[in-house]
Parts: sequence; structure tokens; C-alpha cells
Amino acid sequence: MTLIAAHILIVEDSLTQAEQLKYILANAGYQVSVADSGEQALNMLSSVKPQLVITDIMMPGINGYELCRQIKTQWPDLPVVLLTTRRDPMDIFYGLEAGADNFHTKPYNEENLLERISFILHNRALKQQGKLKVGLQVAFFGKIFTINSEKEQILDLLISAFEDTVNANKALEHHREQLAQANKIIENYARKLEGKVRSSEQRYSAIVNGISEGIVTLNEQAIIESINPAAEQMFGCSRSNLIGKSFSALLSIDSVRLFRDNFSRCQNEHEQVQPFRVTGLQRDSSIALNLLLNRIKLNEQEAFVVIVRDLTTELQAEEKLRHAQKMEAIGQLTGGIAHDFNNLLSIILGNAELLLENTNANPAQHESVQNILIASERGADLTSRLLAFARKQPLNAQPTSIIDSVERLNTLLARTLGENIKIQIRHSDGLWLAQVDPNQLENSLLNLAINARDAMPNGGSLIIENDNMVIDEELAAREAEITPGDYVVVTVSDTGCGIAPELLAKVFDPFFTTKDVGKGSGLGLSMVYGFVKQSRGHIRIYSEVGVGTSIKLYFPRAAILSDAAQSQLQAEDAPQGHEHILLVEDDELVRQMVIVLLEGLGYKVTAVNCAKQALEQLSKDTSIALLFSDIVMPGGINGIELARQAKQLYPDLPVLLTSGYSESAAINGHNLPTGTMLIGKPYRRYNLAIKLKDILHGI
Repeated sequence: MTLIAAHILIVEDSLTQAEQLKYILANAGYQVSVADSGEQALNMLSSVKPQLVITDIMMPGINGYELCRQIKTQWPDLPVVLLTTRRDPMDIFYGLEAGADNFHTKPYNEENLLERISFILHNRALKQQGKLKVGLQVAFFGKIFTINSEKEQILDLLISAFEDTVNANKALEHHREQLAQANKIIENYARKLEGKVRSSEQRYSAIVNGISEGIVTLNEQAIIESINPAAEQMFGCSRSNLIGKSFSALLSIDSVRLFRDNFSRCQNEHEQVQPFRVTGLQRDSSIALNLLLNRIKLNEQEAFVVIVRDLTTELQAEEKLRHAQKMEAIGQLTGGIAHDFNNLLSIILGNAELLLENTNANPAQHESVQNILIASERGADLTSRLLAFARKQPLNAQPTSIIDSVERLNTLLARTLGENIKIQIRHSDGLWLAQVDPNQLENSLLNLAINARDAMPNGGSLIIENDNMVIDEELAAREAEITPGDYVVVTVSDTGCGIAPELLAKVFDPFFTTKDVGKGSGLGLSMVYGFVKQSRGHIRIYSEVGVGTSIKLYFPRAAILSDAAQSQLQAEDAPQGHEHILLVEDDELVRQMVIVLLEGLGYKVTAVNCAKQALEQLSKDTSIALLFSDIVMPGGINGIELARQAKQLYPDLPVLLTSGYSESAAINGHNLPTGTMLIGKPYRRYNLAIKLKDILHGI
């Protein structure tokens, strides 16, 4: 029944999942095309003309439902299968509305998936031959839908949802059976205690005192008769002070009634008490506890055992997970809003520029349009930060020296922070390279430094430290959102006012700020958060009011070749050239080194030491194919101004600029002329060769 020649279009934004599905289908004999978005799929459909479309539901831009709806509008007979990881029955309803022919849940069984595809294609062939009969019609959420044999998966999902419910009930029943078995174990344990306590107090202590859960025995009035060391530690009180007191005295007022109600049920031998959560009292704080009540016979008298479990660690893990999920959800929403808002800003900016051309004669209107342009540009800056938080900014992750990045930033920090803030930088020996975008790293460090400055209005210290750190399985299990591996850790600390504990969980949220109105957008830390997460890293913040704040950025260690192996590879692969290059470099040693590099790559080189000599050479030598100049030079004309004047002589002349500063610091607000590229110092021979090829050939 399989149609070997059938052509299938996969629409999946996850490269890994798309390749996996393509591998499965290709091995089954199908022709396969892949689109990584709904938009690309719609563009491909007219030319590819598949017999079946398989699309993920959750995708940025056009999602699976909307893609299905648009396909069915233009190609009503083209079958569409929706892939989903969710087991929500509402998927069925949304798919029916969109006109989907089938569903399949992920992860999928390969054999089942291929059988389903074969069945759909077979039914499509029958339908084209007029042999496929309509099945039945059903009313669902107030709408009428036709269920034919192509849509059996809808019924399958309804059945699977029912099966999930049945399985959940079975799991609940299994839990009850386990609880009953646990109760029997406890009763047996209590009986053993009854016979052995009188004869061996040491054995009793070894059993009860060695248990990590608290064990408290009560009489019929819920008065404490015995308590083990674990329970003493939980409540922060000695056994001598607890025995003889009501157990209710160890609980908060809000928890007393809940305990008494459950204790009353426990006294009824026909009722079974489920574990319940309460708030326990310590000397100067409270603690979240889980209680399990059991009724036993002790010395022919009724007694009650309370098993007490400290929930602190569990609740902390739950809170970290909830926070991670919240940040992920906010990021998804923020990215979508920023994307749509950018589209609106594009329209505003474009129309404002058109208006500006027509308002030269009217100064009042001209000023109004200028204000529109300024406001739109500020909006674009905000959306850029939102996209950084949503992890949708383009990154150029590469093996990066954190030491070099911090040192490049040091001078800028000194000017930005002012004289009343002392900057301390501590580099660890043998620091690894980090896999990170160096420009975004420096922007993030600057953001953190500015926040630190604002937290120290009367001066203080800014400390930047870095170190290597190995996150093992055990540590990763205790920390949320981090995977085991090697990391380079950058720590930015200040001696400022600190952040209140109740605000720490909010500091990475977009638009949240502790600064006064008008003094902060609330996007600085959220941008840093998004950048670190997009870099497959981790971020942690520590703060104490009146002491200061410390933020740790964890970046994955770069996996690169050794220097010797990398040099060998680059020596072999560096592309060669033949064009004439004018080199402008005031440092003689650097100039000689670059001449050797360029000539070794096959280029003809003319070298000068200042911008004035470069302009003279350009005016008399028309064979020069590229200008390669340092940005920072003496003589009053820097590299950027040289590029502008060179472009006046030869508008199409490619220009490559270089500097030891970061790109943003080197440009310093200047707009580079068209056809100008940058390469940072120091650069490898291979990287220089690639950059030269790119600019000379207009890539």
C-alpha cells in the first residue's frame, strides 16, 4: 500500500527533529523536502508540489494550525498531518477547525508513523478515484465536522485521552495500595518496637534515631509521648521541652485546624488519612512539612505515629522550576510582541522618512516628524532588548578569551563609572576559552557595571572575577536550568545597596526595575539573562541589602583544536588572493607583520604609515583593489575618516578597518561608509584571509 514515489514536505523549526523525520521517511522510500517555517513552506508548495505535508504545531511565525488553514484554502485536496508533543484534547478541536487530515503525537513510533502515512496516501488515491466514501458527522464544541477514514487519528486521540484518564485512575489506585502497604509496614514496625523497646533501648535508638524523617508518637489527645532526633532538629527544640506538649503547639495557627481534622479521621479506624502539608514552627521561623498519620496498638493501648518530612528542598526545587517555566513563557510572549512591534515601527519609520522629505518648507511639521523618528528609534532599541531577552537576537558565538574581553572593557568602565568607584579585576590562571559572542559579552558586562554604578551613588568597588568551573551531575541536579559540563564563570560584584530578598526573583523580568521612575527601562538585566541563556549558559544572582550584589555568568567552555593543530588547519585552508592592497598602519612592527601575512596569502602590498600618505598613494595608483587600515592613527585623520575620503575618490573601493578596541568602541558612534568591514585585533591569518575574500568579492 506504500506509495514509494510519493513526495512529502516536512515543516519543522527544530533542525534535529526535522533531520530525524527526514531520515525515517527517506529510508522508507519517500521523496522528502524540508521547510524550517510556515512561511518557507508556503513559498515551496507551488514548486515542490508534495502529496503530503507533515507539520509541527508549535512554531514561531505561522504555526501549524495557521499553515494548515492556508494550505486547505489553496490546495483543499492536499493532506496535512499535524505533529504535537501535547496530549491536550483541545488539539483535536483546533485541528478540525484548521482542516487537518490527521494528527500524530511526538515522540512517535517509527512503524506506526509510516503505517499512518501509507494509509493517508492510499486514502488520497481512493478519493481522487472517487472511491472514498464519507463516514459520519459529529457535533463538537457547537460545530459540525465530518469524520472519514482519513481522520481516524482524531478518534484515536480521543480514545488515547480516555486511556490516559483510566491509567491515571489506575495509578491512583496503585498509590493507595502502596500507602496501605506502607501503613502495614509501620504497624509491624511499631509492634516490633513494642516488644523490643523494653529489652533494648540501644536497638530502638539505632532504628528510630537513624531515620531522616521525623517520627513523633502521640496519645489519643494528640499529646507528644516520644520524638526522634530528626523531628527535634526540624522543630528546633529538645525532646525534654516537647514531650507532654500538644502536637498542635508545633504548628502555625492556619495549620492547627487541618491537623485536628485529620487526627480525628485517623482515630476512626474505618477512615484512611492521606498525607497533608502544614506549616511547622521553629524558634524564629517557619518550615513547610508533610505529615502522615497512622493509628497503631502500643502496649494494648491506642497510639498514633506522625511521620514528618521536611519539604524545604523539594519546595525550593519546585519554585526554581516554576520560575524557569515562567521566564520561558515570558520569553515566548516577549519575542512575539517584539517581532510584531518591529513591523509596526518599520511602517512608522518608513512613512516618517517620506513625510520628512515633504516638510522641508514647514519647520513646525519638520520638527514633529523628527520627533516621530526619534521616538521610533527609541522603540526599536526597546524591541532589540526585548528580543535579546527572548533569545532571538543573532549571535556570533566563537572561542573567546574572557580575559581579553574584560581588558578591552576596562578603560571604558573607568570612564563610565567615574572616579569614586574603584575597579578591581582578578583573572584566574589557566582560564579556558568560552564559547560566546564577544561583542554581546562586553555589552552584558557593561550593563552589569552600569547597574552596579547606580547601586553605589556614594562610591564603592566594582569587582570582576573569572574562573573555571566543572558542573558535575550531582551539582546540576541541585541547580535548575543548568547541564553538566565545563564552564567559564564571570562574576561581577559591587559594594552597593543590595536587593531585597523578595525582589530577587523578579530582577530578570522585562521592565522590572528598582530604580526611580525615568532612570531605568528595566531591560538591562533581562537582556543579559536572554543572552546568557541563548549562549547555552547559566546565570545566578546573589545579593544582601546594605552589603552588595554579585552576579555570576556561566558560559560553556569552547571546544577547539590545539593552537598547533588550528594553525596547521588554517595554513592549509586559508584562501589565497592576488589583488593589490594598500596597507595603512602607524606601528612599524605591526606593519611588517601584516605585510608578511598578506604577501603569504598571495596579495601585492603597498604599505604606508599614515592617512595622508594613503590618500596620496590612492590619487596616483589606480591598481589598488582594497584599502586595509588601522582605525586609531596619529595625524588628525583616523581610519574611519580615511575610509570616507577614499570613497570620495573611488566610491566602489572596498575598505577593511581594524582595531584593538571592541567594534562598538572603535566606531564610537560613527556610521561606516558602504562597502566597509571591520576585523578586530589580534586576528589569525585564516580569519584575515576569509574577511579579505568576503569584502573583495562582495559577499
